[in-house]
Amino acid sequence: MRALDDTMLHALRGAVARPDASRADDARDDASQADVARALMRLRTAESQMLRRRSASRGLGESDTAALRLVVDRAEQDPVTPTEIAAHLGLTTSAVTSLVDRLVRDGHVETRPHPSDRRRKVVVPTSSAAATDPLERHVDELVAQLSTRSRQVIADFLDRVAAAAEREER
Repeated sequence: MRALDDTMLHALRGAVARPDASRADDARDDASQADVARALMRLRTAESQMLRRRSASRGLGESDTAALRLVVDRAEQDPVTPTEIAAHLGLTTSAVTSLVDRLVRDGHVETRPHPSDRRRKVVVPTSSAAATDPLERHVDELVAQLSTRSRQVIADFLDRVAAAAEREER
């Protein structure tokens, strides 16, 4: 019983001594912030390495990969035009013409007439390029295990990180 009383007293002293407890909380918060920053950097590095490996295995350059990713991401909403690809990548329209021609030649995309403007065309992914990414399936499984609140917090955090990255690009 004496050992239990000593343990409770020690716990109470720690809780009452706010300055020490605050410093300890701050240290834990700093460690948590550092852990999040490290995990995010590890994710960015792993994704970058994965994209390089996939691009190399498909014979795609960095711009080709970025364009293909944009085309696949936008396929369900609103197909992308070559002009939009040029603006997204910061390339000239003539450079994007060559890029799209390569992607068509290699079977990654197709061009089709624009649905409302016959003078323009849209770029759409082929079925093989649009196939579900194996990593996407794994991420879906992991997300399914999270609570609704955790999903909201993570989505908000990642949106803010993406916005910061987009601001850095400009």
